[in-house]
Amino acid sequence: MMRKEDLKLIGMDVKSLRSKPQNMKGKNMEDVKKKTVETNRKYSLRESFLLACKSAQTKVTIRQASKLRRGKGIAFKVLMGKMKPLTSSMPGYQYYEMEGL
Repeated sequence: MMRKEDLKLIGMDVKSLRSKPQNMKGKNMEDVKKKTVETNRKYSLRESFLLACKSAQTKVTIRQASKLRRGKGIAFKVLMGKMKPLTSSMPGYQYYEMEGL
């Protein structure tokens, strides 16, 4: 199980994993537009996301970034300790040199 500090490294917090999408009805649209939204493409370039994919031995894709942000996918499961990293016989496997880990 990951600690709160580990989740912060990948740009997530415990509340975001448990919270349901908020209803936008009745909110001021100007306030909604002011919030900056990070796309999955930008998130996939983060160093923390790249490290998560390397530890899971999975390909770095925008789809994997989307899944990690939603609390799903191979990289998330490996970080949470629910799954072992991929091996060469599994689809989506990519070999990485583990220099700093």
